[in-house]
Amino acid sequence: MFNTTRQSLNNLCEGDNEKASKSMLMRSEADRQYIYEESTLTPEQLKTRHGRRILNAVRSVMLTGFMSR
Repeated sequence: MFNTTRQSLNNLCEGDNEKASKSMLMRSEADRQYIYEESTLTPEQLKTRHGRRILNAVRSVMLTGFMSR
């Protein structure tokens, strides 16, 4: 019984590790793309881009908060 439980735990950890690795890879690719895009913008465009990103993040949090109630 212990062996089966240990094997199940190992399988669970392997699945979690794979998910985490895929998530990190996707995040890394998104960050690389974001940095590339920023390198092509003018200082004026960068100012509005950061403001828009913050505004979008706030909207997302607010909508999530309202939806969960």
